[in-house]
Amino acid sequence: MSLDSIVGQDRAVAALRRALRADRVAHAYVFAGHPGVGKMTAALEFARALVCQDSSDDACGKCGPCGKVARGTHPDVHWIEPEGAGRQIKIGAFRDRDTGEGLLRDLSLKPYEADRKIALIDDAHAMNLAAANCLLKTLEEPPPRSVLILVTPRPDALPETVLSRCHIIRFALLRPEVIQGQLEDRGIDTATAQFLARSSGGSLGRALEMAEEGHLPELRQKVLRILTSLAESNVIEQCSQFTAMVRELSESRAESRSIAEWLLDLAALFYRDVAVRQLGVDQTRLSNADVIELIDAESAINRLGIRAILDTIEETKGLLRSNVNIDAAALDAFSKIAARRSQRVARQRTPTKPGSGT
Repeated sequence: MSLDSIVGQDRAVAALRRALRADRVAHAYVFAGHPGVGKMTAALEFARALVCQDSSDDACGKCGPCGKVARGTHPDVHWIEPEGAGRQIKIGAFRDRDTGEGLLRDLSLKPYEADRKIALIDDAHAMNLAAANCLLKTLEEPPPRSVLILVTPRPDALPETVLSRCHIIRFALLRPEVIQGQLEDRGIDTATAQFLARSSGGSLGRALEMAEEGHLPELRQKVLRILTSLAESNVIEQCSQFTAMVRELSESRAESRSIAEWLLDLAALFYRDVAVRQLGVDQTRLSNADVIELIDAESAINRLGIRAILDTIEETKGLLRSNVNIDAAALDAFSKIAARRSQRVARQRTPTKPGSGT
């Protein structure tokens, strides 16, 4: 692999290539973008390019250093990611409180084999305050020939003091046709690849996860059935069905949060279709075009109501990432969505006033 293997991210890749060619690599980067759009793959390939012996603006993929990075054995390339039940990055990942040893001290030492020392920090937004403050000291006085790459879908969750000292590389959502092509290259038939691409929200990683699940159509139908039958009188019942789906699909408590977020993404995709349908967009351009009757029925909710539902879904996903109880977050979300839907039903049932002329 190489930077050329990063699909649909031409602008980000071009910026990294320019830095490599000019030997003007920043001391710290934030690779920001939605999950599954190629951020971590790009970070690994950028790290390989930085230590590659045979190329100036990319990794050759053939030399010894490239191979070591791919195997995770290069002594000058380090990897940090969240650990433990809370999935946090704590200060111990950077520096031992007693000895002072650790990643940050290692970055200050002369490289063992390469010209630089590199640290990749995955899900950097998971740093707790102590870890972020510890890293900040290194960002303020970066060791020579060191490169920090912070990868995150939530750059807004990083302290401003950290973010402002990094060069931000933004990774865009992928176009459906790009995702479809990648899925077909992996042997998925055209019809399934097209549906997965439209349902992925611009994330190749999410599309691949859905392909592995193998029962996406049934899950989507369950989610839509819950949403379109939701009313203020049955919020608890419908919410219970949703959380039961989450538990059924999850192998661990940590995984249950990502599963819940994924199901909420399916809900958001449906209501985005409703929003664009209200603007007169043709059915063929909708992600859920096969359930156009449901989309048109929900279009009775006014645009502000649809916007509020989409905002509620996004807020709920944020709560899940903040370790709020799944049942509580779902119940709050479903209550708000039900309120918007009941207002639509009330308007539809309001009788015509006498003498109105209709």
